[in-house]
Amino acid sequence: MIREETSEAEVERYLLDRWIEERLWNEVKGDLQIPKEDLKEMQYRAVHMAVEAIQLAAMICKLERSQRRWPKKMEQLF
Repeated sequence: MIREETSEAEVERYLLDRWIEERLWNEVKGDLQIPKEDLKEMQYRAVHMAVEAIQLAAMICKLERSQRRWPKKMEQLF
C-alpha cells in the first residue's frame, strides 16, 4: 500500500509539474494573462497531490502501529 500511495502521489506531482512547465511558465514568459481554467487545473492537481501525500502518511502510520503488535521474535528477523 505504501508503494501504491507513493506512486499515486508521484503521478499527481508529475501532472502538476507538467502544467507549471508547459502552460504557466509559457504564459508568464509571454507576459500573458493566465487563464482561469489553467489555474483551476493546477489547483485541482495540487489538492490531489496533497490528498495522496496524506494517504501515504496514513499508511506509514498504520504500518508503524501494526509493528508495535509484532512479537519481539518477529522484530529480530528484520
